[in-house]
Amino acid sequence: CAPEGAAKRCTAGCKAKASCPYDAEKIYLTNEETGVLHGHTDWPCNILALHPTEETIREAIEKGPYGRCVYACDNDVVDNQIVNMEFENGTHCQLMMTAFTAHGGRSIRILGTRIKKLFKHHPMFVFGLFALLAYEVAEISINSYFINYVTGKGWMSDNLASIVLTIALAFFMVGRFLGSWIMRRVKAEHMLFGCAVGSVLCIGLVLLNLGPVSMVALVCNYLFEAIMFPTIFSLALRGLGNLTKSASSLLMMTPIGGCGFLLMGVVADATGMQSLPFLIPFLGYFVVLLFASELTRKKNATVLTL
Repeated sequence: CAPEGAAKRCTAGCKAKASCPYDAEKIYLTNEETGVLHGHTDWPCNILALHPTEETIREAIEKGPYGRCVYACDNDVVDNQIVNMEFENGTHCQLMMTAFTAHGGRSIRILGTRIKKLFKHHPMFVFGLFALLAYEVAEISINSYFINYVTGKGWMSDNLASIVLTIALAFFMVGRFLGSWIMRRVKAEHMLFGCAVGSVLCIGLVLLNLGPVSMVALVCNYLFEAIMFPTIFSLALRGLGNLTKSASSLLMMTPIGGCGFLLMGVVADATGMQSLPFLIPFLGYFVVLLFASELTRKKNATVLTL
């Protein structure tokens, strides 16, 4: 109900003017954020007059509907409303309407967990996440199984195996620097594809149990796998915008895949075959190959479209 002393119009000597939040003269004339006397000629003043000036606004308030007391109007409009809705897919929406704002118009703000957005709207990030996890399983599994494998084959002693593993890790370092230099001239997805092919072939030769050839292939694999972690990491983050930080935090958790090295021991103990456990890193590098292949395909499709 109307406050005591309220007039039918804001300009008709209303006694409630001082405390009334709906006073038209306050809103359209004297308010520092909306009033025409402070230089505001856009919304809401341009609703009352095509060319808002003090004269046109006063005339509109004195003669038009916007100068009537809100408590005496027949226009049933909410001044504050909140509606909560739930859609069929479980999405929740909240509609808020308020008259107590200095700025008009409509705004939409979509809130949700960043992780959910990543998994729902960025399939290549999800693919990259699993590719990086697969790489970690493959790389750490080989490092953990290397000495047991070469000594079990009778190719060398424990001491010599340690030296060879050190040399292989040196190959890894060389591969990292060499790969970085090559990627100045070659696109990252193409470099990743080539290295993934190299790793799949090397581990395939190890699985074939070809003696010295398998040994050389195992060491050469360190050269190919060297650029995989940083390259997959950066490619998976491509085009994520403000989701990049959240995505990075997920990618940094992939080294947990190193626990996969236990599977190689389980397979070796269960089958008695020392080469068969390399099927695990083989599958890991194959996932990386699929990721690189898909990136290359999408890149080529984009170029052809253009």
